[in-house]
Amino acid sequence: MSYTFGLLLGVLAGGATGVFLVALLFKLRVLDQTFDERQERARGRAFARGFTVMAVSIVLYGLSDLLFDHWADTLAGCILCVCAGAVAFAVSCIRQDAYLSLRERPRQVVAILAVFSGFNLALSAYYVYDGTLMEYGTLTFRAANLFAGLACAAVLAVYAARRRSLRAETEEE
Repeated sequence: MSYTFGLLLGVLAGGATGVFLVALLFKLRVLDQTFDERQERARGRAFARGFTVMAVSIVLYGLSDLLFDHWADTLAGCILCVCAGAVAFAVSCIRQDAYLSLRERPRQVVAILAVFSGFNLALSAYYVYDGTLMEYGTLTFRAANLFAGLACAAVLAVYAARRRSLRAETEEE
């Protein structure tokens, strides 16, 4: 009982911290969601793609859990599906130049993603070292940090590649 209570308290504390950080970033105007019409349309299409990827990944997760041994804790599987949808949304936005709003500062957003990715991957490395990432051949809920860190790293990589290609196009002109 105390383990479950501690887990619930940890999830609630993490969620509250996340909400606080996002609110702080909006207050400091690091995240300013002002998009033009073209960006709004592109974000709508990206949202549809992200939702579709998340829905398909949920079905695939459920089927894999039925067909194979229980390979992941339910929370880990759910977070994996959410991360897949979020990455699909972000990549689609980046490819259509609708990831950052007109007023956002790219360096700050990239720095935040890098810190978030690094923190989650470091925590995942600790869980691997400590032996709690997997228990009895099943990914535990601690794998959520791994999935979140990898998702942010993937978004950063796609964003960096897009910036490089835009710079190369600009230099050619």
